Amino acid sequence: MVSLDAISAERMWGHSHLMLYPLKRINPTNCQVSLQQSWGVTSSEGRHATLQWLASEGHRQQMEPVIGHPPVAWDFGRYVTVTRLGFGAGYIDEAGAWQLLAIAGRTCGTELLLVAGFRARLRHWTRAVGAQSKD
Repeated sequence: MVSLDAISAERMWGHSHLMLYPLKRINPTNCQVSLQQSWGVTSSEGRHATLQWLASEGHRQQMEPVIGHPPVAWDFGRYVTVTRLGFGAGYIDEAGAWQLLAIAGRTCGTELLLVAGFRARLRHWTRAVGAQSKD
């Protein structure tokens, strides 16, 4: 399940997608800042609400008409990111983080569905970002 965050983790030098926390040393301040800037999360309660939103709806409802199916893997990749950062920020303990990741794994479905959904959403997102940078 941690590997759903692989694209996000691997594009940053020194990060690994193979562990619960992507760096050798946990830096709670960096994790808290990242969660606050990217997700508006500043507490354990905020982390919980964000994970609930990603698990129940995320962006997949609005993207379904665009790519032909709901990209569940995209939302769950971000679910993994928020879980990992929440652990690093001290908003959840290690056992709780692994439980959340296990639940996400059971919820997502098969690996092929995950890969297809993630790739479709990534293609759309990449095109959208490219179009914005030309404006």
